[in-house]
Amino acid sequence: MSKSVVDKYTERLNLLNEKFSKYSKEHGSLSGTPKIQSVYLKTRIKTTVADIAGIKSDYYKMFAEIEAQIFSSESNKITLMMGVVNALLYGVKKGYLSSITELVHANVFSDFLEMADHLSDEGYKAPAAVVAGSTLETHIKKLAEKHEIDLEFKDKKGKLIQKSIDTLSSALVKLEVFTKNEKKQITAWYGIRNSSAHGKNDFSIKEVKLMIEWIRHFISRFPA
Repeated sequence: MSKSVVDKYTERLNLLNEKFSKYSKEHGSLSGTPKIQSVYLKTRIKTTVADIAGIKSDYYKMFAEIEAQIFSSESNKITLMMGVVNALLYGVKKGYLSSITELVHANVFSDFLEMADHLSDEGYKAPAAVVAGSTLETHIKKLAEKHEIDLEFKDKKGKLIQKSIDTLSSALVKLEVFTKNEKKQITAWYGIRNSSAHGKNDFSIKEVKLMIEWIRHFISRFPA
């Protein structure tokens, strides 16, 4: 990627950070930001990530995962979206984008787990668990694709349905990609991710930190 393109992308991403900071300062916190400005900011984030990384990229998929979740406050959702923006900014500056849409897979996941680390260090256990769990989900899907496992199935009406992480993990165990013990741990960590996404608080910050480290180790042991 040429220097001029890097500079252009960096400028666009930095502008989002400026907008985010401006809205936060003007309204005390994002929870006090008028709805029209929140919608504007989320739309700008979405289009910028799509334009720079592409809609098939891990960055955009992570954004879409956050966008689809229900959070206790709009500020939590936008803060996580800005985490994707800053992960992408880091990737652009470090040259992790080999083209507009091609990404270096391991580096992207590292960025998101670093984001989860930061959130957990700041005491935001639910957002940290969502980011870490979503990273694990994406990696399981990539492992499945690597081993030619279909990510969807047809129901009785012929409608395509996404396979669950549990189903994909079972298929990977059957192919001896990893063991039943790994699958049990995947199920446990993904359960924490689901709890956090639905506002349940039945886990500790210590568990989230262990979850992040386990996922980091798992991705390094079983690259996709």
